[in-house]
Amino acid sequence: FVRRAEDVRELKELIAAAGGDQLVVAKIEKKEALAVYEDIIAAADAIMVARGDLGVEIDPAMVPIWQKRIIQAANAAGKPVITATQMLQSMVTSPRPTRAEASDVANAIYDATSAVMLSGETAIGAYPVEAVRTMADIALVVEADIERAGRAPQPWTAERAGVSNAISYGACEVAYRVGAAAIVTATYSGATARAVARNMPTQPIVAVSPNQRVVNQLALCWGVCPLLGGRWGSFEEIVAEANDLVLANALGQRTQIVVVTAGLQTNQPGKTNLIKAHVLD
Repeated sequence: FVRRAEDVRELKELIAAAGGDQLVVAKIEKKEALAVYEDIIAAADAIMVARGDLGVEIDPAMVPIWQKRIIQAANAAGKPVITATQMLQSMVTSPRPTRAEASDVANAIYDATSAVMLSGETAIGAYPVEAVRTMADIALVVEADIERAGRAPQPWTAERAGVSNAISYGACEVAYRVGAAAIVTATYSGATARAVARNMPTQPIVAVSPNQRVVNQLALCWGVCPLLGGRWGSFEEIVAEANDLVLANALGQRTQIVVVTAGLQTNQPGKTNLIKAHVLD
């Protein structure tokens, strides 16, 4: 039960001492954690809004307020955030959710949560497959509605200083202005894809990495479609691979524009310094 940022840092030190590099998801579910939730978000790699235990710790009327605060703060920090617990609780015993549950899932997505999570519905429920399908269907419908709105990237803020962050923001701005089908990031560590996702563009973010572990981790990030790749000798080869992967995965069509971002030294994390608007062919 995380109560302070030091808990997260201590865990990371233990992981590193054991030779690991696993990312840490901090569950915010204690009253003490709410007092320093922004510090915990800064220390963790991702956040979970654990509404079940949180609802025991605080007045249930405050849970949705804190859910929105935590999601907003995590997004501002560029950290993935999971909304969890009792999202489709009635599907433990019923093949269909209540209308209130469908609205709960939808509103979490409208709030820009990175992921929604099932627990009891699939762990002990009688309809686990139906629960997963229902949650996925709600997410697809809501995301399509968000895309129709054509939302502009999140406003630039001073704490995002640095070349990589500026290029990532610029990629989102260019994609919005030219109506791109997707934003493609060549990323070795996942840092570039996370930096782009922080801006919450309308377009899908296609993250191409030669590292399967990074591909798996990026599945949690908002708006990211991670793909295994890595034919990287030059920026031209990155663009060529981006072209082929977008078409092969039906993420764009010929003559549509994709915005490609990468670094000249693509095997070094945090070195994003190039951006190109490319017409698919």
